[in-house]
Amino acid sequence: MPVMHGQEATRLLHEPLPHVKVIGLSLFEEEALKEAMRLAGAACYLSKCGAPSELFTAIRAVCART
Repeated sequence: MPVMHGQEATRLLHEPLPHVKVIGLSLFEEEALKEAMRLAGAACYLSKCGAPSELFTAIRAVCART
């Protein structure tokens, strides 16, 4: 993202609106980034290189947790 990192955007969104579910998508697959997104409040973190079905599954899983 050109203005801020995903972790910062997630934190800014999640802190005032904890009911909003964030699914992080990135080309980077490092475990440290996944953990940073989780700590920022993301419900999950996926690779953009994954199959579309993985995103559909994640969306369903996150919605089911509500």
